[in-house]
Amino acid sequence: LADYIIVKAFIAVILGGFGSIIGTIIGGDVVGLSESLVATYISSEFKDILAFVLAIIILMVKPSGFITVKERK
Repeated sequence: LADYIIVKAFIAVILGGFGSIIGTIIGGDVVGLSESLVATYISSEFKDILAFVLAIIILMVKPSGFITVKERK
């Protein structure tokens, strides 16, 4: 159980963008909402797989995450 929580939190950070707290919150909301919708309308068996699919899709479309942090100089 704890392993799933850590993996889903890491996926939320990936989706939001490393270094962005607001992005991580948005990523966590996206993961939680999408898992809830999939479990409600499709099947609860697919909700754990969905986090990985979301991570793959977002990394293919926008590798830096939802919100990018400017580099420090």
